[in-house]
Amino acid sequence: GSKFNIARAKRELLEFLPEGSGISVLNRDNDYFDYLSDYSSNHGSVITFGKHAKSDFRMSDILLNSLGFAKFKINEVPLEANSPGAHMPLNMACACATASALGIAFNEAIAGLATYKAPAMRLEIVLGKWETTIIDDTYNAAPDSVCSALATLQAIASTNRRSVAILGEIRELGDWSIEAHRVVGKCAGNTKLQVLIALGPATKPIVEELMSANPSAKISEFESTEAALLQLTNLIQPGDVILVKGSRALAMERIVAALKK
Repeated sequence: GSKFNIARAKRELLEFLPEGSGISVLNRDNDYFDYLSDYSSNHGSVITFGKHAKSDFRMSDILLNSLGFAKFKINEVPLEANSPGAHMPLNMACACATASALGIAFNEAIAGLATYKAPAMRLEIVLGKWETTIIDDTYNAAPDSVCSALATLQAIASTNRRSVAILGEIRELGDWSIEAHRVVGKCAGNTKLQVLIALGPATKPIVEELMSANPSAKISEFESTEAALLQLTNLIQPGDVILVKGSRALAMERIVAALKK
């Protein structure tokens, strides 16, 4: 129903930490960090990660290359992600924090991260028809993950290829649905998205925000995945970089299958 209710539900997990010996691993950048950490500190220790200067595992100097792979630092140690995604530095900082809670040395955690590969349908880069590049992120969707995927799309498309996002609605958001889709629309505008193919009625706020930020963007709206599949060949151009992402219920991997070489 709201972001606060999500934070409150997360805090329920902390109630089961053993008194005095529990360990919480928390995102120092999160809006509800104080709300969670105040509660956690009563049960045990708190380990933090994020961009915040007071993070125990602080990420900095983040750069995405033309393939969407991040170069960055954690506690001033240089790292490169083996999988694309603007979110990877945050995830890897979280992994280091969690490893430390388990007694794993920082250098061991770094070595482990060097071998990580994302599973299928999670920002998976595949070749498509007509010399297109597809970013398959169809495993599921949440506002933050869609914004991260749009940033990755921008990095790969850069200035010389057309950026196309095929975005399905994000479900299970309750009363927060309209606001959450507006957040995604603002991200689309900030990343200068050129083409939006929107699936499902809940994506209307994404369309509105993108139209406001970038009136020249080409926008197509469809009621369902099936309806979009019938028109795909008319909407895609040779050389496009195409992000495909939406809630699991929309089965958007069918779009990826239709676009693959």
